[in-house]
Amino acid sequence: RRVVGELSMTLPAEGTATVSFAPEHPLSDPGVRVAWLLQDQETAVRRGENRGRRLRHDFVVHHLDAFRMTLDGDRWQVRVPVDPALREASGAVAVWVVDATGEPVQATGGWL
Repeated sequence: RRVVGELSMTLPAEGTATVSFAPEHPLSDPGVRVAWLLQDQETAVRRGENRGRRLRHDFVVHHLDAFRMTLDGDRWQVRVPVDPALREASGAVAVWVVDATGEPVQATGGWL
């Protein structure tokens, strides 16, 4: 089943973020996942064909949170606590809504 709608995350300079989803069709008991992402990470490879090399990675999940959403009028919402140290370390964030079975239905993301 395809669910579309408007998904947004409001992330103030300090404090709690708000994730809001207004689906075009009814949705029951959605959840939201928030992935805090690191940029410019390096891995020292110790074995295999890349042994001795340093590989660079972007969009590495540093921390993943999961929350249930509540219905407020025609929008599902949740307030997301933001650890200042986590925000400072992260270069980007990805947010997606899942249905009651855990299936993703809508996603967004952006640079911090």
